[in-house]
Amino acid sequence: MAAARPRALLTHSTNTTSPTPTQDLPTHSMPKSDTARESIPRDHTQALLEGILHAPSLLCPTPEASPLERTHLSIPTPLPKIPLGQKLGHLYEDAITSLIDTSPTLERLARNLQIQENKHHTLGELDFLLREKTTQRIIHLELAVKFYLAYQREDQSWIYPGPNARDNWHNKLKRLQTHQFSLSKHPLTRALLADTYGIQQPPLVQHLILGRLFQHITATAAPLPTLATPSTIWHSWLFHKEWQTHLSNTQDYHLIPKYLWATPLSQDLLSTLPKYSARELKHLSAEHCTLFSSTEKPEALCLVPDHWENASCFTSK
Repeated sequence: MAAARPRALLTHSTNTTSPTPTQDLPTHSMPKSDTARESIPRDHTQALLEGILHAPSLLCPTPEASPLERTHLSIPTPLPKIPLGQKLGHLYEDAITSLIDTSPTLERLARNLQIQENKHHTLGELDFLLREKTTQRIIHLELAVKFYLAYQREDQSWIYPGPNARDNWHNKLKRLQTHQFSLSKHPLTRALLADTYGIQQPPLVQHLILGRLFQHITATAAPLPTLATPSTIWHSWLFHKEWQTHLSNTQDYHLIPKYLWATPLSQDLLSTLPKYSARELKHLSAEHCTLFSSTEKPEALCLVPDHWENASCFTSK
């Protein structure tokens, strides 16, 4: 039996015909007011937290920061209520906060600690400031949840834009290495940490970079972007116009909500997701990148609007 469509994912309608632009929209397409008071379903919360604990990191150790030792983290009982009506990064911050606050070895000193040059200018913020309870070591933790699609341009060079093509792997990596990872060493940060927390030494900088990398459905070996984890598992993407060529034989699909895009899929998790026909799925993905799986096999595929490659980054330079 197909799983019931949860309220968090769909608007209510008694119309059983094919969806219109205001019907059956996934959460990331719904007006914020429709989801602001909703929380992630309990079984999805469990999968999300387990994914944060065990999913591969996208980013290798860098000269500036090493991956967080996730053995420190612990899933709380009872499970936390994580609100849906917020940006994905904030949702993940809520989830990771619950894992940190349950940790027997970590103490959370601050979250989103703003570093202000003056009342009109903020240099940035530390995502998390943590203390190891046994060693008293201070950790500056940076978090990101990102998704990038390998794309080969006409000159054979590779770029890695996100679902929003203005975002890309190399720009994010540069931002992390030149700004976010070094922010805790800035003199203003050092002064703030000393005055507020009595921290005299620069913190250890660690990162937790989660997400997925995608290669085109016809590709066999797209090169990994700089400093991406070698064990990264590639997933597939295809254009909306390529549906008939590659997926015409499958009729029903599960839509994957954005907050589960970085979560490893299982058949049990798929059974909790709403089922859509190919026609419905193509309707929903005409304007936005959409993650989905067939009902038979838990494998994430990204369906990309045809206009995505009109962005300036796709032109060879």
